Amino acid sequence: MIACSRTRSCINRETAGLGLADLLVWSHLRRPLAGLFALVLTMILPGKRDAILARADDYAYSRLICGVHYLTDVVASKSVAYAMIGIIANDPVFRKEFGTAKAETRYALDF
Repeated sequence: MIACSRTRSCINRETAGLGLADLLVWSHLRRPLAGLFALVLTMILPGKRDAILARADDYAYSRLICGVHYLTDVVASKSVAYAMIGIIANDPVFRKEFGTAKAETRYALDF
């Protein structure tokens, strides 16, 4: 279990140029997308699955440390990412685009 004491935030909301509502919407979209991107990368590079997912978890933890999310946000976002990958992985358009992206990525990384 991750414990986090939110005594101060890494973000100065007054100078960030965004209102609180904007920050909440943007920050809550970021984590599920980061999780989704990590899951897509694990499909491209299955041999790096553990490292990719560990990095995604580190990213989520950093959101707790910065005071942008609560633990429940992180857990829910991870669940949303897994649900999203389950849906889009079966989409024919995604499958076609994924095949191209997989080939390009593996070529670029010499896999």
